[in-house]
Amino acid sequence: MGFRIIGAPAKPYPQQVVHAVLRAVQSVEGIAEAHMPQWFEAGLTEGAEQVLVVVLGRDAAVSEVVPPLLKALNQQLPLGPSLVVIPITGADGDLGTIRGTDTMVLRRPEVELAKRPWWKFW
Repeated sequence: MGFRIIGAPAKPYPQQVVHAVLRAVQSVEGIAEAHMPQWFEAGLTEGAEQVLVVVLGRDAAVSEVVPPLLKALNQQLPLGPSLVVIPITGADGDLGTIRGTDTMVLRRPEVELAKRPWWKFW
């Protein structure tokens, strides 16, 4: 991963879009949290745009979560917007920054996150 900037969206999506995203995320097992921050990363986004970050549960695999999530998003938002979906784990170093944007859409406390090894400081 390269240089990225993560923050609160300057122009957040309307509530009806956020609710549609919430319905899509709720329909997929293995997601512990979902956030919609503004994100810029060269090679991933066209510019600074609002994305959907899903935090996978400890035992969830990207290959099991992302395809049904994309299908659910297409069903809930057939006319758009088209969201970049970024799956991360609880051990990801950007999770604190993402949570700090105050853009949480979903939190499932019953879904356990992967833990960062105690010896990793970054």
